[in-house]
Amino acid sequence: MTKKEIAWVLTEIFSNHNDPKITEAFDKLSKQAKDFIRDYKGKINVPDFTSQKLLEVFKKDEDFGADLGEINLYSNRLYSGNMTIPESEALKNRVE
Repeated sequence: MTKKEIAWVLTEIFSNHNDPKITEAFDKLSKQAKDFIRDYKGKINVPDFTSQKLLEVFKKDEDFGADLGEINLYSNRLYSGNMTIPESEALKNRVE
């Protein structure tokens, strides 16, 4: 009996480590982080900060986490699948 090697199918997330969507994902994350800082830094611990505004914070944080999670999942699985590919390691390190 021959053992089959298990491999993740990651093309549903990104086509490969050079997929332009990866750069788009990093750009989106960077913009989300900058916007979050601009919108909320120093503005949360004030008397007029409402529960509705807090809900907005949580939703934006959840969206950011989901977007980051997708690229993190891809980079970690890609690297774990073959640790000898320098581009996979570079992408994983960039995400971390």
